[in-house]
Amino acid sequence: MNEAKLKEQLIALGPWFHQIEITPTLRTRDIAPSPGPQPTDHPVSRWNILKNYIPDNLAGKRVLDLGSADGFFSIEMARRGAQVVAIDAAPKMIARLNWAAQTLGLRNILAKVGTVEDLNNRERYDFVLFIAVLYHLKNPLLGLEKVASVTDTVYLETAIHDGKEPYMYFKPPQPGVHQIPKWFPTKSCVVDMLKFSGFNHVETLPDPMESRAMYMAARQ
Repeated sequence: MNEAKLKEQLIALGPWFHQIEITPTLRTRDIAPSPGPQPTDHPVSRWNILKNYIPDNLAGKRVLDLGSADGFFSIEMARRGAQVVAIDAAPKMIARLNWAAQTLGLRNILAKVGTVEDLNNRERYDFVLFIAVLYHLKNPLLGLEKVASVTDTVYLETAIHDGKEPYMYFKPPQPGVHQIPKWFPTKSCVVDMLKFSGFNHVETLPDPMESRAMYMAARQ
């Protein structure tokens, strides 16, 4: 398919939350970016940290990208050979992910609409990517326990709140800004929640940006 047709399809599917390179001259957010404060290359700042802690060769591994959005991380995992299951609550996100994966020739991504609460503990994954999801959940601790029921390893990134004590700040919905409540835990709160959920080893990774934090947690 020529680039003009690809661009037409890309625009029709947008706006795009993730920057995904479809061809060397065709990138999703360069053409049809979603509104919001995210930079054009979103979520590259997170990936620049995360990629240092994930093996280059994931052949034979099964990975869950939970809250996948348009699929940047799913695509990176699939390129490394993993069998990827991508889940997002927004059907339009999954439609964009499926189009990008098909266009890029990646057949090892299964993308479907769903939520954290839908996780089935009969399914097992070598690790879970839980990126920018925790603070959106109605019940964040329950969400972590659901994640712990399907894997022994999770990579978690979340918005955080200032403070050294383990507490979580609740921000109610604000019309015209965001329609769902948000939770902002302190860093120590995230660590305590991960350990309470069964991940007894928690490694704090470098912060991907201001007011965000990233962790690798495992059950050992």
